[in-house]
Order: sequence, then structure tokens, then C-alpha cells
Amino acid sequence: MRFTLKLQSLILVSAVTLAAIPSTAAQSKRAMTFDDVMTLRVVSDPRIAPDGKQVAFVVTQADMKTNFRNSDVGLVSASGGEPHKMTVSPRRDDSPQWSPDSRR
Repeated sequence: MRFTLKLQSLILVSAVTLAAIPSTAAQSKRAMTFDDVMTLRVVSDPRIAPDGKQVAFVVTQADMKTNFRNSDVGLVSASGGEPHKMTVSPRRDDSPQWSPDSRR
């Protein structure tokens, strides 16, 4: 059971990562540039809720103008669906943790 949840989490995070790649870069026939790489969003630190129904994760993206990386916490249903941001701030939000009852 635990292995299955970890596998589902890995698949889910991979899908979110692929969805975060700008579609123009994916469709173009040119080599990736440094700027292309810097626009990618990195999805990391998946945390499955104790009830197994949701996954919290961190999305990090570089800001070349400010020379800063911003990260926010996202949330998605473990069964799939559209992820949404839980935090939106200019600071780094990372290491999501679940309450034992999966409510927060």
C-alpha cells in the first residue's frame, strides 16, 4: 500500500512537472537555451496527506531579473486533476507538512 502511494505520488509529480514546461519550447524545433532552462518550473518535495487523498508539493521557478528563486506550495488530488497553489508569496515556501487529520 505504501509503495503504491509513493509510486502514484511520483507519477503525479512527473505529470505536474511536464505540464509546467512552456508549450512553445516543447513544440519548437530549436535547441534549448539557458533562458529556456531558467523558465522551467521544478516540482519537488511531494507529501501525501495521511488520508491519502491529496498531495502537497513545491514548485520552484527562477526569476532572472531579481536573481532569485521563488517557490510556492501546490496541492493536487491524489486521484489526479488540476493542481492549484496553496501559497503565493515572493519568499520561498517549501517543506509542506500535513496535520495528522489531513485538514491542514
